[in-house]
Amino acid sequence: MLLIVLQNKERSALNKKVCCISGKRDIPPESEKTIREKLRFQIQKAINDSYTIFICGFARGTDIMAAEIIIDFKKQLGNTADIKLDAYLPYDKMRNNKKIKELLKECDYITSCSPYYHRGCFLARDKIMADNADMLIAVTDEEETGGTGYTIRCAEKNKIPIERILL
Repeated sequence: MLLIVLQNKERSALNKKVCCISGKRDIPPESEKTIREKLRFQIQKAINDSYTIFICGFARGTDIMAAEIIIDFKKQLGNTADIKLDAYLPYDKMRNNKKIKELLKECDYITSCSPYYHRGCFLARDKIMADNADMLIAVTDEEETGGTGYTIRCAEKNKIPIERILL
């Protein structure tokens, strides 16, 4: 975990702005298109506001959707925007998932917060992401429960801006 903190502290010294993206895993099929559009808009807005590093937890749902959007922006903008995608996996074996394995090929940094799954590894990952971000984009419901709610509370504690996309 110390490596992650130092890595992003060094980036902060280089004036690199870091945006964390977190959100619900289960997005209703009828909402997917709208959520994708809103997520794309918020990521574009962050890029326009000079955020160049995007950290994502790579869980199903919002995280995968966000990673795909960021990869699209990286390809579309090329080297002109210097967009980076960092994967913060809660545990190392997530790399074995076929979809995640393909997306990880497009990442600039890959960090596993634990070598194995254990109760609490997702929350540990969420805290690390929030602690190393300058901004949070969160896809959430009004209750703000679970891992996304925890990430939001960490971001609030750190007093970083939060852009909420409501389901």
